[in-house]
Amino acid sequence: MGTARRKLQVTLGRPPNRHEVWKKTHTKIEDGKEVWVEPHAEDTYNQYNQAMEELSRSQSTDDQGNTIMPSEEQTISCWLDVVGGVDKGRAYGLCSEKNFHRLQCGLQGIGSSATVSNEQHEEMRHKI
Repeated sequence: MGTARRKLQVTLGRPPNRHEVWKKTHTKIEDGKEVWVEPHAEDTYNQYNQAMEELSRSQSTDDQGNTIMPSEEQTISCWLDVVGGVDKGRAYGLCSEKNFHRLQCGLQGIGSSATVSNEQHEEMRHKI
């Protein structure tokens, strides 16, 4: 997934969205046509795109009337809703992403700027 994400970023000239990486890694070319490797992957892709469209429509707009893009936390939450949540600590399609565990536990602040100082880190490490 990481390699596909990096290649797509070069091709697109911007960081790819989750659904773009999903499509790249779950389709192949057969007889000159793009086909899904499994029906479940296509269903997930379509459901996620629909859920993201609904989420985008529900977002507020900025001063220029542009829709504010959903946060990474909202997109991961949307993905978990589509795939049925977490099962045994894993979520379909999120094997390499760790942030979904926080969402499942109800914690906020994914991607926030909260940091732990070296002293705090050493103190926690010592307690453990």
